[in-house]
Amino acid sequence: MMTRYPQNPVDVANCGDDGDTAAGFMSKRFKYEVQEKEPIAAFVCFGANDGGYTIYPDADDTTKAQKISEARNNLEKVIKGLKEEGVEDITLLTPVTYDDRESFETTITNRLGYGDATALIAVNVLALAEEYDLKVVDTNTITNAILEANKDSGVEEIFQTDRIHPNTRGHFVIASKIIETLYGADSIVASVDIDAHDLDFYAENADVSAVRAEDGALSYTYKPYSLPMGVDNAGYKAVHERYGDYVNFTDSMNNEIIRITNLADGDYTISFDGVAIGQYSAQDLAEGINIATNPLNPGQIAAKEVIDMLMTNVYNFQKVRVLEIVEGRLKNAGMFYDTTFEEQIDWLSKNDTYYMSNFKDCYPVKSQLITLTNNVKKSTHAKAQPTEHIVTVTPVAQ
Repeated sequence: MMTRYPQNPVDVANCGDDGDTAAGFMSKRFKYEVQEKEPIAAFVCFGANDGGYTIYPDADDTTKAQKISEARNNLEKVIKGLKEEGVEDITLLTPVTYDDRESFETTITNRLGYGDATALIAVNVLALAEEYDLKVVDTNTITNAILEANKDSGVEEIFQTDRIHPNTRGHFVIASKIIETLYGADSIVASVDIDAHDLDFYAENADVSAVRAEDGALSYTYKPYSLPMGVDNAGYKAVHERYGDYVNFTDSMNNEIIRITNLADGDYTISFDGVAIGQYSAQDLAEGINIATNPLNPGQIAAKEVIDMLMTNVYNFQKVRVLEIVEGRLKNAGMFYDTTFEEQIDWLSKNDTYYMSNFKDCYPVKSQLITLTNNVKKSTHAKAQPTEHIVTVTPVAQ
């Protein structure tokens, strides 16, 4: 929507409990996760893995408290490290909760009590955000509230069957919370107000020019600064249908408004570049219509294409991301430079079998994967740029 993301934001996520100790994160991963990317902004989320969920529910309270303290200290190290690198635009995210509903039918071990642990980590995140004067997005509270409201459903809600990684719906909840927090619950895609009598106009987050009236019809040139959120995806639909009390994206954030006053009574056809997108009464137009979710709105069409392009890129990007993780572990072990591919595979077979297969299959074609993902990113970015349109408001023949 109104997002103006920097060119190379860095997402530093799930960096504590995946083989690196909290104390060792900075020395082992900060260089290749952050410094080599030269970020100008960062979103940082700790807590999903970093509270030691694998020790639940059996560990003693002292051990559990120690893990929570480590997560807090590790996050603070990341904040300080980013600031030392000159990164001032830092947004913290509280960790999502953990799906420990006993009604949830999955074969994965239920780490009872870990949801409470994420809430304690979230308190620490909020405190650090206040201490360092950083932006913070509280995803823990909203994900916990949604699970609590559906605690007896017995089916997958916003997390995958592993109980800890968000599914499509969960990611949409997180994204909407980020946008709401950073840009406001009443943020808009764009809005246009035109007086059909005097031809006075006001535009927000858009350029409007060449406003004309002739034979009861009105026309103007319109270029919004943002695309609406694409509604033709599983996350948007499912969240609105099931969690509308918590995330009502259309009403609160997905608004592209056309408001035209002082039209003669009757119905009017709104067209973009000669293509009709709908008919509305003069009263509807005076009150303002929201075209953000209109499937014929060129912005919505482009947004859907952007979503398709992004989803096409996810699979290959995941492969590249795993390769980066494995490369980092090989570097940490002194097995990346001055070693052969066969030696690296041998080391992984003994020390990291989880990622070995992916590395073995994908590393030889890494350059092609990176080229492919970068090309799709560029194409997606180009498609996401709003374009100029001629909008006409024409009386419907009686």
